[in-house]
Amino acid sequence: MCGGIVFIKMVNGVRNHTFFIAVIACFLLLYRNMVLAERCALLSAEILKSQGKYSEAATLLIKMTSEDSDLRSALLLEQAAHCFINMRNPMVRKFAFHMILAGHRFSKAEQ
Repeated sequence: MCGGIVFIKMVNGVRNHTFFIAVIACFLLLYRNMVLAERCALLSAEILKSQGKYSEAATLLIKMTSEDSDLRSALLLEQAAHCFINMRNPMVRKFAFHMILAGHRFSKAEQ
């Protein structure tokens, strides 16, 4: 909740994204809770996408992929691929590559 408030508040005309990065790092390193870190990353990615910052959202989603859960990683890769195709200058090859990676992870998860 605090991250949303900090993100909505503008500092010198720029929205601050570093709070979300710090919270995600805290969940991963201190608490070792991947579920809460991914929940925070998804919220942050949606806020970034609503502002048109698809590149930052894709980078964040790709960083959150892991070997723990194939299904979760496939969903994150799929969302990152959609970020690549929705940019001002669509990155079609990156979109296709990440969709194929997501499909591979879906097949590993037997979905």
